[in-house]
Amino acid sequence: MTFAHAFWQRCREHPHRTALATAEAQLSYRELYRRAGAVGRALRELGVGRGDRVAVLAPNRLEVALLMVAAATAGAVVAPVNWRLSAEAATAVVADLAPKAVFATSTFAEVARAATDVAVVDLDEGDPRWLGLGASGANGIDPHAVRGSDLITIMSTSGSTGRPKGVAISQAAMVARALVLHAELGVEPSDAFIGWAPLFHISSADYLYATLALGGTFVLLERFDADIIATELVTREVGWLFLIPGVIDDVLRALDGRRPRSLRCAGAMADLVPAEQLREAERRLGAPYLNTFGSTEAGLVPGASRLTWDGDQPILDKRPTLFCQHRVVDADGADVEPGSAGELWLRGPTLFSGYWSDGGVSRAEFANGWFRTGDLVRAGADGALSFVERRGRMFKCGGENVYPATIERALLSHEAVAEATVVPAAHPRFGQVPAAYVALAHQADAREVLESATAALARFERPQAVHVLAAEEFPRGVTGKVERGLLAAAHPACGPGCFISSR
Repeated sequence: MTFAHAFWQRCREHPHRTALATAEAQLSYRELYRRAGAVGRALRELGVGRGDRVAVLAPNRLEVALLMVAAATAGAVVAPVNWRLSAEAATAVVADLAPKAVFATSTFAEVARAATDVAVVDLDEGDPRWLGLGASGANGIDPHAVRGSDLITIMSTSGSTGRPKGVAISQAAMVARALVLHAELGVEPSDAFIGWAPLFHISSADYLYATLALGGTFVLLERFDADIIATELVTREVGWLFLIPGVIDDVLRALDGRRPRSLRCAGAMADLVPAEQLREAERRLGAPYLNTFGSTEAGLVPGASRLTWDGDQPILDKRPTLFCQHRVVDADGADVEPGSAGELWLRGPTLFSGYWSDGGVSRAEFANGWFRTGDLVRAGADGALSFVERRGRMFKCGGENVYPATIERALLSHEAVAEATVVPAAHPRFGQVPAAYVALAHQADAREVLESATAALARFERPQAVHVLAAEEFPRGVTGKVERGLLAAAHPACGPGCFISSR
């Protein structure tokens, strides 16, 4: 199965149905097919062929969606780079991709040029040739030449290490993810999806491909806008409304008593949403909230089901879907008994092909075809999975992966910082934010030190709660390492935006 063939088939079946909607344009399947062909020809002129990578450094906009569709139908690989990364990190990601071409807005063009010597196309210059404006004919798409094993995208993630890794996802895996959306969540082929999250994240990228493979309408927003989302909800038939903690109240407020025209399910990460807010979201939206459990590597498996309740409390155990096999194993790779914690291993059609590294795909994280997720879970007697902990220490801040090691390295790079430990702290909007505990090496203005050390980090990585301690106040184990749990217990994280110094 390939996205290329599925999209080609939908264009033949529903040429006049709206495929892609943005603030500037409403493209039918016929129009999107034509423009994808034109962009495909432009890619070939840049030397991009089947299997080659194309990097993108740009916020959500029509051109990025066109690139993703055109490359997929030609068998090329689009790698949307997280433009929120520091310039140094983004440069490293682009360089590792070894792309044949890079598309970037003017803001990020210099970063792209610093990473590679291939053609860098400035999207702000508005080249009508590759945009397909006024192009005639639809030649340029040959979906039958694309194979299921061909990569469709490389999405950046870092697991729990804080160092960028490229998740290589195949055409066949992307179609399987579309089938999960339909079979497990009840999304109909004609339903719309509102893509407000950045296209460098699977919460938009996966569903651009999935929506067009099924035959629906992908509504692309430049950014999160509760008013626009509310308007789309009352005017379109929407399948799954992607919501994360921190934006739920904004959308409900923007609806202002209105009801969605048709919504089959909503939400994600129910674990991080208070029970009362879950109830209110289901009541106001007229749709069940989702109890999801997925990853960039696996998509919405093993858990993609509607939330169930036990009285007033949500049941947050995850139900494995029909689209994956799973095991819970010990350190030796042996299956553990129900009730015991172990690492979750997955196998199935939605899985990624491996991590992109040094010009190829590595399958080092696989064991005999099983993907070792790094998630520690506990399986109940009924097969439901309860999440225990990430093998590393990564946590989510407003849907973004936060890696304490990355922040700690930034803090420790400052000559005035002698000790730095970062842990997650609760936040009313973003679920969790970084809280930093630091010790200074000498007398200095702690606020200036922290601001200087974290200036190059993404906004969501900058600590929102800071404790300046004496070095002896850090509890340590026998090896000298800081005991993070004891540290947080001894010095509970203060509220968002606070700064506490015991010095």
